[in-house]
Amino acid sequence: MKSKIALIVLALFSLTAYGQSRKTYSGEYKASGSGSQISLEFTTGKATYSYYEDDEGNRLYDGSFRFDVTKNISTWDGRSTGDKIKVSIRGTYKDHLRHGDFTTTFSLTESGRTSSATCKTDYAMGYANGLWSITESGEAKSVSFTNNVGNGNFSYKTQDLSITGKMNDKGLLDGDIVFIEGKWKTTITYDNGFQLSYVSKNTQTGEITEREETSEEQIAYFSQIWKAMQEQDTATLENIPYTFTYTRHYGIYNNYKSSFMDYNFPGATPGDLSAEQDYYHNYRWDAFGVIELVEQETRDQRIAREKREEEERLAREIEALKEEINSHLEPVTKVKYVYDNQGNMDQVYVSKIPLEDSEKALSLYLEQELFSDITLFNTIINGYVQSLVDENQENLAYKTIVLYRNDSIQWEDGLYEEVVNRFLTGLVEQGKIDSAAMMYNNESSYENEALKSQIIELLTEQNSTESIEFGPNHEVTQSFIKDNIDTLNNMEDGEHQFTFNIEGQSNREGFTSIAQEHILSNIHGFQIPLNSKMYFTIVTQEKLLKQQYRSGYSKEIYHNDHIAFYKKSDELPVLTFENDSEINSKTVVEENLFEITRTASNQVLSITEETRRQEFPLEKAVK
Repeated sequence: MKSKIALIVLALFSLTAYGQSRKTYSGEYKASGSGSQISLEFTTGKATYSYYEDDEGNRLYDGSFRFDVTKNISTWDGRSTGDKIKVSIRGTYKDHLRHGDFTTTFSLTESGRTSSATCKTDYAMGYANGLWSITESGEAKSVSFTNNVGNGNFSYKTQDLSITGKMNDKGLLDGDIVFIEGKWKTTITYDNGFQLSYVSKNTQTGEITEREETSEEQIAYFSQIWKAMQEQDTATLENIPYTFTYTRHYGIYNNYKSSFMDYNFPGATPGDLSAEQDYYHNYRWDAFGVIELVEQETRDQRIAREKREEEERLAREIEALKEEINSHLEPVTKVKYVYDNQGNMDQVYVSKIPLEDSEKALSLYLEQELFSDITLFNTIINGYVQSLVDENQENLAYKTIVLYRNDSIQWEDGLYEEVVNRFLTGLVEQGKIDSAAMMYNNESSYENEALKSQIIELLTEQNSTESIEFGPNHEVTQSFIKDNIDTLNNMEDGEHQFTFNIEGQSNREGFTSIAQEHILSNIHGFQIPLNSKMYFTIVTQEKLLKQQYRSGYSKEIYHNDHIAFYKKSDELPVLTFENDSEINSKTVVEENLFEITRTASNQVLSITEETRRQEFPLEKAVK
């Protein structure tokens, strides 16, 4: 088994070695430009490094790297000053990325004096990872990274400035950050990047010259946001009036950035991903971060704002719609020529709303769902009806009034009466007296005694010969049979007639009176008139009870004010019954039923007729 594993490892190694065979370069090397003040650009030194080539022939550094260069310092006009800069870079690469330790040593010989510095950095696949430090005469700077994110303690000490502190694992300043510059000592205390206090002190006198304390309210908000972020509680985060904005303490960041750009020479050699890949190669560590609270709109505030904005938008939309509707309600003035009795012509200026405009206004209002304005609608519907009247469209004007009868419409003076009067007069002129009578009584707010008298007179004339069916009242029928069953069974064949007075009592002895409430009860919306006659025939040869109610008046005229439309005479309405002598055995009932369709305002829209037939024992029928 071990030998098989060894063979597999050797095979893989052989494939890798074949695909990426390393080579070594040693010779002249011209460094690229960098962000250092001591640019190595256009300076030729000597380098030795390992590399391999990819499928396209690109050289990829892999393994150890060494570079040495000496740069002579010249004046602006090219004359040598005798001063020299020596730079030595040692490190390792992996797949063309800095990986592991990189050390740069620097020495400057100036006016016969030599100074030196050493910069040590650590990388993981091109990113800062581990301890970075710079040491030179009397100065030391250090900071640690994990995958380009600062963490742990840091120290920055020069002859003039000292900065010490630490970062959390997110690169945020945490705890006391101490600045010492001359006699001044400044301590800034952070909690995971959020500043809690700032104290500046004169170390010679002990005097605190400046102090800032973050308010308890701000600290509480920070703690609340921090906790919610750790718990990924987005609901809480949305409803806190503050949020985080991330920035750097640039006083610390810039000092570190400029130092390592000077001595680590980012960009001079490839593979440093911790720096920008541009000409300047600024470092872009996530380090020395601070958090500031900035106000934000909470979820509740956003909802309130959006609601307010939507209300404002709707208000603007409603206002625009109302303006459009009102634009169609403007009357147009036209000249009308009239003649007096002597034939003289005169001009009359008439202002009217064109029918097409009033129709458009009504259509716009009815089709929209944004608002309800009874005052505006009242204006629209009055204008529309008036336009119909002006165009002599009485039928449509009346239908409109009926349609909006119970919609709190306040009709303009005389408009309602004019429309109803024109419509009813038209019915009378067309000979539709029954319809005129029904419509008259539907209009409880309308009074026209002359027209009413005319309708009654025409009805009286018409009803002397005409008989029209109307719907039965099953309760009345069965009540009558039940109360008079014995008498009906004993009656001889032939026709029998009973006349009822205005109290609903029978005028013929031997029969129980039918109660007035039965006579006057509603029959599918209609009423049996008072002073009616009941007419029925006894036939012993047929086993059939045919129930029929008949009246001398059309079904359209039965209304609350019925007495005014009925005249006591021999030509009163007739109710007809045909009774079976064997009524005790079986009853067959045929009924004409009427179904009335009404609007919500109780306006009759249509009446349909249906004939029903039932067979059942008499006992069941009359119980």
